[in-house]
Amino acid sequence: MSKRNRALLIAAFAVYVIYHLCTLVYSPLPWFDEISFLSMTESYMKDGTLFEQVRILGEPAEKLNYGPIYFVWQAFMIKTFGLGIFTVRITNMVFGFVVLLLVSVLCRALKLGTKATLITVAIVALEPNFNQFLHSGRMDNIGLSFFLLSCITFLAGRKRVGPVSVGYLVLTGLLICCSALTNPRFVFAFPVYIAFFVYDILASEKSERLKAFMRYVYIGGAFAFLYLVWVYTTFGGVSEYITYTRNATYLTDHMGLEKNFVLRYNLFVLLFALACAAFVVAQKKGREYADILLMSVPAIVSFSFIVTGGLEGRYFALVTPFVAIIIVGASRIKGSKWIAAGNYLLLAGFGALFVFKAAYIIATIPQHDPYANERVITKYIEPNTSVFGDFEYYYIARNKNCTYLTTEMNGMPQQVRDYVLAHKTRYVILKKDNIWRESWGIHFLNEHYELIATIEDSYRTGPFSAVLQKLPYKISDGYACYIYRYKDQ
Repeated sequence: MSKRNRALLIAAFAVYVIYHLCTLVYSPLPWFDEISFLSMTESYMKDGTLFEQVRILGEPAEKLNYGPIYFVWQAFMIKTFGLGIFTVRITNMVFGFVVLLLVSVLCRALKLGTKATLITVAIVALEPNFNQFLHSGRMDNIGLSFFLLSCITFLAGRKRVGPVSVGYLVLTGLLICCSALTNPRFVFAFPVYIAFFVYDILASEKSERLKAFMRYVYIGGAFAFLYLVWVYTTFGGVSEYITYTRNATYLTDHMGLEKNFVLRYNLFVLLFALACAAFVVAQKKGREYADILLMSVPAIVSFSFIVTGGLEGRYFALVTPFVAIIIVGASRIKGSKWIAAGNYLLLAGFGALFVFKAAYIIATIPQHDPYANERVITKYIEPNTSVFGDFEYYYIARNKNCTYLTTEMNGMPQQVRDYVLAHKTRYVILKKDNIWRESWGIHFLNEHYELIATIEDSYRTGPFSAVLQKLPYKISDGYACYIYRYKDQ
C-alpha cells in the first residue's frame, strides 16, 4: 500500500473515531438495557450483588448468568471517572474499536490479503447495528473482542507444535470462557470450534488424529477450569448452577427464533453470506477455504437459530465479523463478480446510512443533550430523595444521589402503585408520550402528586434541521417530560 493511501485510511479512521467520541452522549437516549446493566453495576459496587435495582419489582432476583467481567470493569470505570453517560458508554465503544483491529488481524491470519482485509473491516465498521452498539452501555463488544481474540490464538496454536502450541490453545479456551462470562449470548459462536474439531479429526491422517484431538482437550480443559471456578464461587456447585439456570426465565426468553418476526435487511445479508459459502463449496474450493468456511458458517447458522432477534437484526453486530469474512473471502474466487458487486453494494448502503444518521444526530443535538437537559430538570429535584420515572432520567436523578425505580417492565401496575405510595416516592418523571401516565397512572398521579414542571424539547434551527425534522425517520425523541412531586399530607 502506498504512503498516500495509508495516510487516507488513517485519516478516515480518525474521523470515524472522533465522530463517535463526540456524539457518544447524544444518541441514543438512556434506554432499557443500558440502565438495567448500570443498575446491576451499582448493586455490585454497593455490596457485591447483581440486583437490577431499577426493576426490583419485576426482577427481584439477582441476574447471575451474565458473569462478572463487565460489571467489575464498569465498577472500576465509575469509581475512577464518576457516574455519567460518557463513562458508562465509553467501555463498549473502545472495545468496538478493538473489534475492528481484531477483525483485521483475523483476516490476515486467514490469508485474505490487504484489500480483502480492508473491505472486511469497512463492512463491519459501517454496519448500522455495529455503529449503534458503539454507543450502547452494554457488554457486547467486550465479549466479541474476547471471542475474536480466541479465534486468532486458536489459528496460531493450530498451526504450531510443542509447548508454544499448547500455550496458544490453553489461552484460546480461557478467552472463549471470558466471552461467555461477559455475555452468555456468545454460546452462538461455540459451534465454530465444534466444526473445526470435526474437520480436523476427519481430515487428519490416523497417526495425527490424537494430536488433533489433544488440541481441543487443551481448549476444553482451560474453558472448563475457568468456567467451573466461576460456577463454584457464584453458585456453590454445579447442581445449584443448573437449578438456577433452569429457573431463570429471562434466559429462555432471549434464546431461539423471534416470535414476532420483523423483516429487515439483516435476513438478506445472512442469506447472501450463506450463498457465498455455497458458492465456495460448489467451486470445489472447500479445502482451500476451509478455515474461512469453518470460522464463519457455523457462527452464522447458530446465531440465526439461537439468538432471539438474530434474523431480524437485533444483536446482528455480534455476527457481522463472521458474515463479512465469508462474503469477502468468497469474492476472491474466480467467477465471483456477483459477490464482489454485493460487497460494494453493502458498503455503499451501509455508508449512506452512516452519513444520514450522523447528520441527523448532529442536527438534533439540542433535544438529545443530556447536560443541558440535566441543568433544567434538576432545578425541580431535591438531592437524596427518591424518583420513579423513565429510563431517560436515570443519570439525572442519580447525579443528585436519588434512588430510582423505572416505569417500564417493572411488575404489575397495582404492585408498582402500592410500592410508590408505600415508600412515598418523592418525584415522578415521565416522558410526554409515556404509556404509564396515559393509561393507568393519571388518576393515581392526580390523587397523590402535583405537577410542578413541564419540560419541553429544544430544537436546532436552520434549513437542514427543518428538512430532517419533516422526515418520517426518527432516531429518538428528547428529554421532554412531566415532573410530579408527592403531596405531603
